[in-house]
Amino acid sequence: MQDDAIVERAKHAILNMALGDVKKASAGGAKMGAFILAACVIDYLACLYAGHDSNATIFRDFVRQFFDDKRYDPDDLWDAIRCKLLHSYTVKEGKYAYTDNNPQLHFKQDKSGRTYINLEDFVSAVERAAHNYFALVECDPQVRCRLIKRIKSVGILTVFEPEF
Repeated sequence: MQDDAIVERAKHAILNMALGDVKKASAGGAKMGAFILAACVIDYLACLYAGHDSNATIFRDFVRQFFDDKRYDPDDLWDAIRCKLLHSYTVKEGKYAYTDNNPQLHFKQDKSGRTYINLEDFVSAVERAAHNYFALVECDPQVRCRLIKRIKSVGILTVFEPEF
């Protein structure tokens, strides 16, 4: 596959398929599933950005560089969402409370000190970060090269048609 085709397939896989699944999970009532899938999207974008497997530093750097809303603390996203929610299916006591269809609560802190993250706002932030990343891919040859390297190494989300 040619490099331009790899970039286009990556864009489609992230912007349409992966983020599409996040939105379908949310619309279908799998709210925590949507948060988890959104964390997966961030982690995968961080891998593409780095050109290799993600780790705490790469994940945090991706959030710092591509999230427009700086209220998203990279350390908190790594710990509370990527590690606790995604990998342990737990909520870190005292950090975040997850809600949906409550934009007025987004980033509000309650009396216990928990910060509310509204699903729809979070998904929009992840989607904007993805668009910001792909805009950089278009104008930065090194970032583009790392994306291509990563996809050649591990592949990209694809729906295959049966070939019998």
